[in-house]
Amino acid sequence: MQSLAAGRNCYTITQPPNPQPSPCSRYSIFLNGPSPAQHNAELSGYFQDRWLFTNRFLFEAGLRYDWDEILRHSLLSPRLATTYVLDSEANTKLAAGIGLVYDATPLFLIARPFAGERVDYFFDPNGQLTTDPVTTLFTANRTTLQAPRFLNWSIEIERKLPWQIYLKGEFVQKRGAHGFVYNRFTNSPLTAAKINDFILQNSREDRYDSFQIDVRRTFQKGHAIMASYPRSRARSNQVLDFNVDNPVFSPQAPGPYPWDAPNRVLACGFLLP
Repeated sequence: MQSLAAGRNCYTITQPPNPQPSPCSRYSIFLNGPSPAQHNAELSGYFQDRWLFTNRFLFEAGLRYDWDEILRHSLLSPRLATTYVLDSEANTKLAAGIGLVYDATPLFLIARPFAGERVDYFFDPNGQLTTDPVTTLFTANRTTLQAPRFLNWSIEIERKLPWQIYLKGEFVQKRGAHGFVYNRFTNSPLTAAKINDFILQNSREDRYDSFQIDVRRTFQKGHAIMASYPRSRARSNQVLDFNVDNPVFSPQAPGPYPWDAPNRVLACGFLLP
């Protein structure tokens, strides 16, 4: 038997003789789990080229190939980018880019069903059961899964001001589709047995928008100081992560991501010898 203590939560991979340890507010056991070891081999390749049509117009194109033994899909993700200098003094630059990006297959989500059936016991401060034990089961059918992908694009304009000051404004948009997420299997035959059945699906859609203003000043000998203000928004149609540390058993819900920080101020500088 192996057990772990995490705050007032306890976990074990086998059925204990007495599933009521007084130091715990929640006690979880894992039953009938196969070997949790999972392996994945990945293959990637990238081709890129650039064309300088004039001394003010640069165009770049790239194509990436990905494959792994979990999903076994050949994935092609093209990327395009361009830069154009707007004036003959080279003080103003306009740049834009767009690309398709596939996420690497997250093994921790694929391997979650291999932990086995989970049973949670909840206790009050006196060590008494507060509810009936809650049983949870995670399943994942690899043959039906698709690779999560993002379509990213950005546009920026940069202007050189007097005293070696550079001002830049940039807008970035990301749209995610086919994201991995565990959903409650509402039509599961296990529902009658009061078992929470979660199945891995590609139903998550993510949205990220950001506008950022940067200011930097370059001094002699390469010394520089930079400051930026990004305003962003990160949302998803399904934000809940059902895992061993999260005793939430409700249906999925839309909303902001936990790491969503709409307003930030960043500053840095460096000195060269």
